[in-house]
Amino acid sequence: ESDMAKELAELSASKEKELKETTFNFEKKVKIETEARINAETVSASTIAKLESDMAKELAELSASKEKELKETTFNFEKKVKIETEARINAETVSASTIAK
Repeated sequence: ESDMAKELAELSASKEKELKETTFNFEKKVKIETEARINAETVSASTIAKLESDMAKELAELSASKEKELKETTFNFEKKVKIETEARINAETVSASTIAK
């Protein structure tokens, strides 16, 4: 009876030690997985923020480029209108001069 009690006590201690190790290993895996997920979320948030920043920069550059293009187009249009107006004035002057002769 004493040997059997001793064996049961040893088996119980062995199983308790095994259970503690299993629990410790499980908690360690959970901690590692949690840290990995937190890191992934941080990286993901950082990547999204960088993409948003890059997109905003590109949109600002595009807007500035389009604004410059619009100013150049307006300038060229105004220049053409001025040239056309001067040409018409000259033509009218020549015509009036010719008629006056």
